[in-house]
Amino acid sequence: MTGYARHENTLEATGKTLAEAMKQVVLGLFDILVDPEEVRPKARKEINLDAKMEDILLHDFLEQLMYLIDHEGFVLSRIEELSTEGNVLHCVLSGDNCAEYEVKETFHSISHADLEQTKDGYKITVKLEH
Repeated sequence: MTGYARHENTLEATGKTLAEAMKQVVLGLFDILVDPEEVRPKARKEINLDAKMEDILLHDFLEQLMYLIDHEGFVLSRIEELSTEGNVLHCVLSGDNCAEYEVKETFHSISHADLEQTKDGYKITVKLEH
């Protein structure tokens, strides 16, 4: 099963592969902020990471996403590409500045993230601080 669900301050994302689960995290995080279908793809952001372990790769990826949100005001229109090979991640996002859109809800940080390998693939649980 691939998808994401939000339960109060927790976002759960699943995917058959690590890349699919990470895509769902991206979609879930940005869906909290704005309606991605309304965001125009004016800017592209590229993230390239290499880590020693999958959980460190997830942590580093979440830090990069929070930087885009907090410091650049970036909101997602779509995921152009997100792939992992081993513990290497390549991601290209398109979006715009959040000042151009109605913000539905905000969160200040990610307090915890857990990566679990399941019989069906991967499950990522992210705790949000409001």
